[in-house]
Amino acid sequence: IIAGSGTVKGAACDALVNTTDLYATIAQFADAPPEAGLDSISLLPFLSDPEAPSFRDHAYSERFKPNFDPADGWPGVFQIRMQSAIGDKYKLNYTYVPQSAQVDPDKRELFDLTTDPFETTNLLAEPLTPEAQDAYTDLRVFLVSQGPSPWSKLGASLPGTQGPPELS
Repeated sequence: IIAGSGTVKGAACDALVNTTDLYATIAQFADAPPEAGLDSISLLPFLSDPEAPSFRDHAYSERFKPNFDPADGWPGVFQIRMQSAIGDKYKLNYTYVPQSAQVDPDKRELFDLTTDPFETTNLLAEPLTPEAQDAYTDLRVFLVSQGPSPWSKLGASLPGTQGPPELS
């Protein structure tokens, strides 16, 4: 929810956005150039034109835990790791086998977000319609294009990757 000067009061926007877009939005609002190469697109155009088409074809998210397990050392072993891709209508979730880089074939999920916004019916449990099959193929290709999870090899730019967080 965004309100204020320059916004269309009471309007809703159906554009596909991601929380990473807040960075470019705030940077543009402050007249500061965003850093090159970041996956962030300013949302400011949607404030004055909520009907504008999406700038994104897909949105990507990832969930994992833990970052640190004292028994395993740093960075620890992922007990839960899930990647998701969202298109304009469908969402694909991949859950990985614990402590593995393999997708668990029994934990792949495809949802039609227009008819099932609470993600209660996994479309992969039944034969897919041609439209759902096309969406599944598209989202699967998109997830594979993201490459291995960036969190699999925690980079030095991530807070706390130099070892367990310590107070100094």
